[in-house]
Amino acid sequence: GPMADIGSNLQEDSLMKTQAELLLERLQEVGKAEAERPARFLSSLWERLPQNNFLKVIAVALLQPPLSRRPQEELEPGIHKSPGEGSQVLVHWLLGNSEVFAAFCRALPAGLLTLVTSRHPALSPVYLGLLTDWGQRLHYDLQKGIWVGTESQDVPWEELHNRFQSLCQAPPPLKDKVLTALETCKAQDGDFEVPGLSIWTDLLLALRSG
Repeated sequence: GPMADIGSNLQEDSLMKTQAELLLERLQEVGKAEAERPARFLSSLWERLPQNNFLKVIAVALLQPPLSRRPQEELEPGIHKSPGEGSQVLVHWLLGNSEVFAAFCRALPAGLLTLVTSRHPALSPVYLGLLTDWGQRLHYDLQKGIWVGTESQDVPWEELHNRFQSLCQAPPPLKDKVLTALETCKAQDGDFEVPGLSIWTDLLLALRSG
């Protein structure tokens, strides 16, 4: 679908890829100086750069294959940090900054977030937690027959459904985690089978029929 296309186009976007590779290299350089610096470096970028673009660069960086060792580093062991170091720093930083991670999950397309959370399982429970929070903010509008938010910043039903649908197309274990989370929310809500009473029942019904 269109969401998945955005994810793949973004990865193929050469400018984004170059920015992502630069970011990973800078993180490695900064990290060699001292352990605390990469997080400070990222926080300063977050404050300075256009946020939506920076979030996309982070996503693309998280999907890059591990940096290959350069020939001179083979000769001098100890220079090189582990290949996934840069992406681990990014994951750690996102997990430590809930406001940034919420923006990350809100700004990026569903397909891209599914790829990122499949690749970095530490992010998936937090992403699911956010989706759950967003779902709990919606209420059922009897007149319209749909789930709606009370405030303009609430995530609409379509977007919530898209994100869950995309996650359900991920390979296990992610897909199973998502369905378990939905079933748990549904049970806590009273385990209704009729539509319009619990958003979790309705999401599960929609996902099964889709």
